[in-house]
Amino acid sequence: MSRARKSGNRRFGKMQNNARLLIAREEFGPAKTQLDEIKQYLASRKNPNQERGYNATVGLLELKQKNYTKAIESFAKADPDDPYVWYYQALAYEGAGDTKSATALYRKVSDWNQLDATGHAIVSPRAVRRRSELAKLPK
Repeated sequence: MSRARKSGNRRFGKMQNNARLLIAREEFGPAKTQLDEIKQYLASRKNPNQERGYNATVGLLELKQKNYTKAIESFAKADPDDPYVWYYQALAYEGAGDTKSATALYRKVSDWNQLDATGHAIVSPRAVRRRSELAKLPK
């Protein structure tokens, strides 16, 4: 990998991590500004993996702001094989009132059998708990 490519990957990662930190702090205005900067940066790169990462972060921002439909749309453009994305997508469906889709995604996370995914180790217990809680709700 070239030095320029590594530098570009680090720049993207730094911007994305900053956006996620701002979202966690509920500093939504600065997070949106950071995401706008990322979008401009990605326009010249045409990197599908980074675009999926960007969409996951946009989905997280929309989820935290309770814009569930927009969150679902963004997560649909994120990594389709990432249990972290599935978990947050399930939260968005749950927030939108679609417990059937949420439960299916929680099940997908909790049933996923992959040894090399740190993110899965983080969200799997959460998915199991939410799935159990939704199962107790009246139908």
